[in-house]
Parts: sequence; structure tokens; C-alpha cells
Amino acid sequence: MRTLPHVLALGLALAATTVACSAPRAHAQELSERRVGVRFVEGAPRLDVSVADFAIDAETRRKLTSGLPQTIQFRTYAYTADRAEPVAVAVRSCRVAYDLWEESFRVQIASESRDRTVSVATIDDVVTQCLVASQMPVGSASDWSPLHGRRAWFAVIVELNPLTPDTVQRIRRWLARPQRGSVDSDSFFGSFVSLFVNRGIGAAERTLRFRSQELEVP
Repeated sequence: MRTLPHVLALGLALAATTVACSAPRAHAQELSERRVGVRFVEGAPRLDVSVADFAIDAETRRKLTSGLPQTIQFRTYAYTADRAEPVAVAVRSCRVAYDLWEESFRVQIASESRDRTVSVATIDDVVTQCLVASQMPVGSASDWSPLHGRRAWFAVIVELNPLTPDTVQRIRRWLARPQRGSVDSDSFFGSFVSLFVNRGIGAAERTLRFRSQELEVP
């Protein structure tokens, strides 16, 4: 027979769990929402999402054409309605340098799966390479198969010159673990609240955060 303290402790634990699970959904409603194209292919989502407006202001364009290297980081986190930690994450990091003599941009693009370098002529080309994603995978079938029928959404952070440019390498190291477990096994991934609500001011020169519509995992 359980004593009153044990019953109280159990009640408090259950209440804390309920609050923790409801927190990301509640906070998600505070983010601006953008429609994101989502299609599941072989058990995992592929996203079509554009944040081209991130580079529309004069100051960002001035920086990109200054000749000094600039970093644009585009991260996408997948969440379900009942957990604070992300299910999966995808990242695209661009190091952009404008060659004043050649009048072209050298763009080094790194994702969790590969690196590549391209040379493009205009800022609009840079935007297409760095801030427009087509059929971008977020996680694998093994990440999503246990979530059939549950509600999910995607949250996006775009940063100009973030203080932690090693994001891609950290994600790669996590993906390379034979038994990587849940995403929250690395504190870098954090919870929804720490990433989207309590981020320190000044972590990047400019930041954009938003969430997608909710969907049911097939």
C-alpha cells in the first residue's frame, strides 16, 4: 500500500510530465507559422521550404557583397505534439564570400550529408543555394516509423553569422553514432523551449524563427 508521500510524489511527477509535454505545443503557437510543403518518401519527410525573405533587407545584402566571409545557417527541427525534444534535425550551412575582382560569389555549402562549393553571379543565386530547400529530408524512416498517426510539425531557425559555426560537424558526429538513441542525447539539440523560446539575445547577427503547419505522420 502506498503512503501519502508516495502518492503525492507520483502525482507531482505526472503533473510535471504533463506540463513538459504540453509546453512545446503551447510555445509553438507563439511562433509565426509558414506553410511548408511536406511529402513522406520511403517513410521519412521531404520538405519544400523557402526563407528567401531573410536576405531581402539592405543590411544583409550589404554584408553579403562586402567581400568579407558571411555564414548563413538554416536548421530545421521536427517535433511531435507530446515531446519537448526534436525527433530529427536537418541543417544547411553556407559560407558566402564575394570576390570583388571577379564580381561573383563563392558559396561553400555544408549539410549533414555532404559538402560542395559553387560559384554564382548574383545575390539571388546565393539565396537559391542557401535559403531555398527542395525535397529536403528531415530524419530517416527509423526516426519516424514509431510515430505513425501522431501529430507533428517542423520548426526552422535561420541565422546570419551564428556564434556556433560547427553545427554541421556536431550533427554529423551524432548521426555517425552506431547507437545514437534520441536526439536529446546531445545537449546541443536542446528542447523546443531552449531553442525557440529562451535563446540568448545576440547569439547571431540576425535570426528568423518560425514553425510549419501541423500534420499527421502517415
